[in-house]
Amino acid sequence: MLLPSTIISLVDEIRPNTVTTATKKGWLARCDQTIYDQVIARHFGADDLVPYKNETRQQDDPPEYLMIDDPYGTPIYEYYLISMIDQTNGDTARYNNDSIVYNAALQVWAKKWHREHMPIPGMRFRV
Repeated sequence: MLLPSTIISLVDEIRPNTVTTATKKGWLARCDQTIYDQVIARHFGADDLVPYKNETRQQDDPPEYLMIDDPYGTPIYEYYLISMIDQTNGDTARYNNDSIVYNAALQVWAKKWHREHMPIPGMRFRV
């Protein structure tokens, strides 16, 4: 299981910053919730990730562990946090570059998820 603290330590080493750990955990929770809502929830197997389906869980509640494990998880979460730090710092060029890397890593994983999990009949997909 990939822990938020592992990703936060890695990011802090790569991109020194003044953003609090609590804020970074909130960003990771938001990232996971978005991935769950936009990719996972539309397929069979979503119930295996119960913490993200739970309606009582608030969007910014820090997760105990991250939803996507390695080898896919680290680049996804790493570049998500780095891009959020860049956005916070107003560094648009770095934000744009890091967002591209994040989106590419997420697409690689999402394609794998789509191959391995059948879509739920009748679910509407966003294009």
